[in-house]
Amino acid sequence: CHGAATPLVSHCTFTTYGSAIRSEGSSSPVVRHCQFLGCVDNMLGGAGVYLWYGSITIEDSKFFECTTDNPMHSVGVVIRADDADVTLRGVRFIENGTPWWSPIELSVLRVSDGYPMRRRLLLDEVVFWGNDTRWSMVDAVVDSVIVRGSTFVDNKVWWWDYEYPLIRAGSSTVVEDCIVAHNTCWEVLSADDALTTHSCIFGNSEGDSLLGTHYENLFTSPLFCDLNSGALTLHDDSPCLPAGNPWGVLMGAYGAGGCGTGVSDDVASMTAARIERIQPNPSTASGSRISLAGVPESGATVSIFDVRGRLIRRISVDGSDSSRAECVWDLEDGRGR
Repeated sequence: CHGAATPLVSHCTFTTYGSAIRSEGSSSPVVRHCQFLGCVDNMLGGAGVYLWYGSITIEDSKFFECTTDNPMHSVGVVIRADDADVTLRGVRFIENGTPWWSPIELSVLRVSDGYPMRRRLLLDEVVFWGNDTRWSMVDAVVDSVIVRGSTFVDNKVWWWDYEYPLIRAGSSTVVEDCIVAHNTCWEVLSADDALTTHSCIFGNSEGDSLLGTHYENLFTSPLFCDLNSGALTLHDDSPCLPAGNPWGVLMGAYGAGGCGTGVSDDVASMTAARIERIQPNPSTASGSRISLAGVPESGATVSIFDVRGRLIRRISVDGSDSSRAECVWDLEDGRGR
């Protein structure tokens, strides 16, 4: 993306060895609805994106199982931005990490200031789940960091006997309306000037203490629908929903998942059901046929969510013939739209 003022990269899938998107100079690329699957950082750049100068906006995209094989540097990166402004909205970082045998450290997001420029990082409704790195998940030595409505769950930030902060920032940092839970890290946030408010901090390996200024936070379980499977939507009685906390705010990147206030025996029996095939995928105008296996006689329910985790549709599946259990999604939501 050299030279173009605002290049648009949309609806693409990248599986690259080396940076999938690279921009140097005054470009300000916009990336929307893209997937970065198993991309590898093999040089002084990022596995998914490398940016030098300018700015970048990434929206509603996914980085999955990206890693590093960078022989020139001790720290690999999924997204790296030097002397640049970075805005991420609705982005998902899932199970990115360094192979256990590799001596190279990895950071998911690394942003640095330039001189005399003062750069900023904005994370809005971003999810970090199941990443296993050897450096801070977010390493942002910039003038301003804002993390809003985001979810950090079940990430590991470690290197042998050392654990790093989940978020390492150099200056003014605000964390608001977030969920930070069940992470292995030295501390949640390390910054010169930090403010954490209206967030749920729970179950992190070295405790849930916060540095800097902090007020009106929760230190209790967020009550995810199914943490083990990565279903990070919230139980109906979650304290992270507006009705569950005294400030009336939604914490995290997802809302209610419609999984009630607990898991009944019927729901527990359905967890053995699994999707075998979706055809066609992606869907066409006629929709998609979803085939399942392991459906109990009591049936199962297929729940469909959009990229921001909002429930779109539930479809009941008959379990009388589990060998042929299937349903059809016609691309409509629960209201027939």
